[in-house]
Amino acid sequence: MSERRCEICGRPIRGRARVVRVEGSELRVCEECARFGREVARPSVGSGRRERGGRRPPRRAPRPRRRRPRGFDPFREGYELVPDYADRVREARERKGWSQEELAERVGEKVSVIRRIEAGKMEPDVNLARRLEKVLEVDLLEPLEATEAETSGSGSEGLTLGDVVEIRKK
Repeated sequence: MSERRCEICGRPIRGRARVVRVEGSELRVCEECARFGREVARPSVGSGRRERGGRRPPRRAPRPRRRRPRGFDPFREGYELVPDYADRVREARERKGWSQEELAERVGEKVSVIRRIEAGKMEPDVNLARRLEKVLEVDLLEPLEATEAETSGSGSEGLTLGDVVEIRKK
């Protein structure tokens, strides 16, 4: 039987290995390295479902995290989407006599994306909005206007965290 080693320092583990969570990962560590994480509750002996023949079923891989939905981020881009973008896209496409499938092919997107944009259920990101503007010859983006909070900052420093955050005392 091979010797158990600490997954942090690599030294042999004498006695009972500790299972700790360090930055989201569970590691088997020695007593000394256990301080780098938070101890994970160990299942009691005999817990868990078993298949016929006394074997445990294989563990399932965790589900992959879903990507954040595509959308428009006006603060990062410096532009905002016009409020009537869905109508502008649909009307420009119809003026050109194209189907949704043809428009999707011309901008390099799926037809379902074009349908959702025209229905107003999805806001295109800046790159897609620019491609739609170019292909359809229509304006969908306008420069982001400075809000009153951004212009009322103290001097040339602009907006600070103190201008936005409400401080609560315990």
